[in-house]
Amino acid sequence: LKKLSVEIHVCQKLDDRGMLALSKGVGRSRKLSFLGLNMNGCNNMTDETVIHLSKSFKYLGNLETHDVFFGSFDRIGNKGLEYLPSELTSLTKLKNLNLYFRGCSGITDEGLTPFSKNLAQISSVKALRIDFGDCEQLTNQGVIDLSSTFSKLPVIEDLALNFSGCRDLSDASIFSI
Repeated sequence: LKKLSVEIHVCQKLDDRGMLALSKGVGRSRKLSFLGLNMNGCNNMTDETVIHLSKSFKYLGNLETHDVFFGSFDRIGNKGLEYLPSELTSLTKLKNLNLYFRGCSGITDEGLTPFSKNLAQISSVKALRIDFGDCEQLTNQGVIDLSSTFSKLPVIEDLALNFSGCRDLSDASIFSI
């Protein structure tokens, strides 16, 4: 199997247990070059889902494109956010990384700072898209910390950021980008 796309958005009865099983299967699919996971609106999943899935990603040495949608998770916060990029650092073939956390109400600057530091360790990514739209607890400091990461990504060519709906951002955020 070289490409896997799983669409399970708005499945209200799925929880961390089901995602643990999925993460074990993903970890065994070592030939994957594309992995897309859309779990948008599955509100019974928590940081544990992000952590379990993240642990499986490190085994995907052929992965070139990674799309993950964790949108509108009420129970995903800083713990899962911090963990995710640390498990992607060993993926030397990863060129396209798309991370969507739109509407994850538990994400704050405290999680974005370590997320940013871990993201800076992923040196092969050429195209990066990150969506923190409607993460209403983010402030200028989180965006400034994230922005400082981009100069540390040596081969980045394509960058897309979404912070729409983050009401506490001001001009300082824009100046940092």
